[in-house]
Amino acid sequence: MKSLEEKMWDYIDGLSTQQEREELENLLSQNPLAKQKFEELSALNFDFNDLELEEPSMSFSANIMREINAPLSKQASIDKRIIYAIGGLFGLGMLACLLVVVLSVEWSNSSNFSLDFNLPQLSLSSAISTFIQKYQYLFYGFLIFDLAVLLKFIDVYLNRHKQNY
Repeated sequence: MKSLEEKMWDYIDGLSTQQEREELENLLSQNPLAKQKFEELSALNFDFNDLELEEPSMSFSANIMREINAPLSKQASIDKRIIYAIGGLFGLGMLACLLVVVLSVEWSNSSNFSLDFNLPQLSLSSAISTFIQKYQYLFYGFLIFDLAVLLKFIDVYLNRHKQNY
């Protein structure tokens, strides 16, 4: 429920409904104390309308805008060394996978291309060759994922430097 003063402010501001206006006009015609309060609020509203809004100085506005547009501090920005380390680990993983694939290919002159992960010619330990044989499809999936990531990085790099060529 709105108080009488809220109803009067709504009437002065023109926000009251037709029914509220009629009720307030009836009350003001019957109650001299309410009429006096309404006249005080109307005078106060008139004084508020005569006031000019204060604006901050131009230097204050310029200082605020300069602070908003300031670059992030070094503490708030991302440390690029971490990103380079993660990228390096992915790169080393891709190189290791590529090395295993290249060393596992039979490089004979025959027309049959075979990729054998038995790794008999490598001097790797039997645990590593057993691991690769056991998780061969996981290894293929990792290679495909690394290839997709590499292609995405190449695409981003070429799009970033598109205007240079």
